[in-house]
Amino acid sequence: MDRIPCASLIGSLLFAANVTRFDITFGVNVLSRYLQNPGFQHWRVAKRILRYLKKTVAEGIAYSKQMDSKKPVSYSDADFTRDEDERRSGFN
Repeated sequence: MDRIPCASLIGSLLFAANVTRFDITFGVNVLSRYLQNPGFQHWRVAKRILRYLKKTVAEGIAYSKQMDSKKPVSYSDADFTRDEDERRSGFN
């Protein structure tokens, strides 16, 4: 494992997970726990994440200077129909 650049690969995956690919965050976070003493199985998991990224290369967040709004927009699938008057979830 001394010749395999496992820490470098996991560092690169951490960057991608924090900037544009939030879908790999959990897996990369678990891998980063073993940076002090990575085994071959950790290298295999890191390569598997790379294969996933290759298959889903069109996914992710795209940043642009040409954005109309400076505020980020986010969506949720929460159900706000408990309170029919104000359409709140009912938690205060």
